[in-house]
This record gives sequence, C-alpha cells and structure tokens, in this order.
Amino acid sequence: MQTIQHRCRHAERIVTTIGRIIMSTLSVRLPESLHKKAKELAAQENISVNQFITSALAEKISALITEDYLENRAASGSREKFKKALSKVKAVEPAEKDRL
Repeated sequence: MQTIQHRCRHAERIVTTIGRIIMSTLSVRLPESLHKKAKELAAQENISVNQFITSALAEKISALITEDYLENRAASGSREKFKKALSKVKAVEPAEKDRL
C-alpha cells in the first residue's frame, strides 16, 4: 500500500492507493445539525458515517451528471424528429393494467 501525504490549501490530504482504488482523506466542516442527522441515518442503515457521506456524495454527483447528459440530449433533439418517431406508433388503446 502506498501513502502520499501533502498539504492542500485548506486541509491536509492523505492519498492512499489500495489496489487500483485511490482513496483521499478530506476534512469537511458541517453544521452540527447536519452531522447529527448523518450519524442517525448512518446508524439506521448500519453503515459508517463515512460510508453514508460517500454514498450521498456519489448520488449527488450522479444526479448532476445525469442532468447535464439529459440537457445535452434535449439540446440535440428536434420536435420534427419526435413527431416522425411518434407517427410510427400504432394508435391502440392501452392495456387494462396501463390505464389510469
């Protein structure tokens, strides 16, 4: 295992290489109420606060990346192409299970 340690502008950062995964240690300041809630929710999920925050961050990053992807796809679309594709769909009543 290789550990590289250096000083960042605002915090000490320790980078550890485990196999091919590079892990970083980052010190974060949180409002006490947020920290308390993270502890409670992590305990409910039977995971560490570190795992909880890592998962929450991954979910947020995924949501932002997805939003960017969808915006880019929407920008390249056209109403004309949509109508053309929609015209190929047969006009039939929905199945019973799909009705509102």
